[in-house]
Amino acid sequence: MKRFTLALSVLLLLLTVGSVSAADYDDQNDSDSLITGTVTYCNDSEPFEGVVIDVTSTAGDRVASTITGPDGTYSVSFSSPERTFIVSAVAPGHVIPSRTVTLDDSGRATADFKLGTLNLTKGSWDIVGLDRNDVNTGRTSISYRSV
Repeated sequence: MKRFTLALSVLLLLLTVGSVSAADYDDQNDSDSLITGTVTYCNDSEPFEGVVIDVTSTAGDRVASTITGPDGTYSVSFSSPERTFIVSAVAPGHVIPSRTVTLDDSGRATADFKLGTLNLTKGSWDIVGLDRNDVNTGRTSISYRSV
């Protein structure tokens, strides 16, 4: 019985020390940050489910990521000492828009997106090809010819 009581006391002590350390860490990283928003289709205001929302620092480091729900909304929370971030909405076959957001005093920001599809038609850009491909210099140039 004494061993059980001693083991339980040590476990409680370790849990208490761990929670204090986590609280100190959060204070060093400013406060919790929260970015919310809604993603809709470009042609109408229908919600866009399954869009990947990426939050990166201005230096390009990924900070957080989430996916939009059935109603097209998202909410991503993280801890960071920075106040300005780049938020991108990624869905296959769609233009990838980005927004630079700055958190307010409470650590919150909003970034809404409307996603449009990438449509290239034969009449808009007919030929995409190589003008030359010089294997000796490693130079390649690409030309686009509008029709």
